[in-house]
Amino acid sequence: MRYQVIGDSGVNASRVALGVMRMDGQRAPQAARIVRTVVDRGVTFFDTADCYAAGESSRRFALALHDAGVDREDVIIQTKFGIYRDPNSNAITRYDFSKAHLLAALDDELSNLNTDHVDFVLLHRPDTVVDVEELAETFDMLEKSGKVLHFGVSNVNPM
Repeated sequence: MRYQVIGDSGVNASRVALGVMRMDGQRAPQAARIVRTVVDRGVTFFDTADCYAAGESSRRFALALHDAGVDREDVIIQTKFGIYRDPNSNAITRYDFSKAHLLAALDDELSNLNTDHVDFVLLHRPDTVVDVEELAETFDMLEKSGKVLHFGVSNVNPM
């Protein structure tokens, strides 16, 4: 397996990542076998998002790590947040980078992942009405709390 440092984070990760978006479709033994197989082949980087199967993919991934006997400290977990899911219909209705939403979404995701922190969190999609001052304050809070080590964006073009 080849590894490289991610950006200027200092984090050395496998160049291959396992995305766990569809992990909710796996029974527990299958999910654990998938995780164990990729870890045995040198994969250290895992990607998920709070909206994947309404959090079930992250819950199933956390269980798979446990069942596969993989220590949290031995893997790099990246998640994404900022997409709002209507609690009544469970439908994704908008992007929401407000402090209240991001703080609650991350706490839910940490619970789903059965961990106290993620290595990376990405804003999942662009929110064109984002209050950048509030977003900066939110990131500062998350970093100071130790819940997030590094920040980034997903599905955003360079412009």
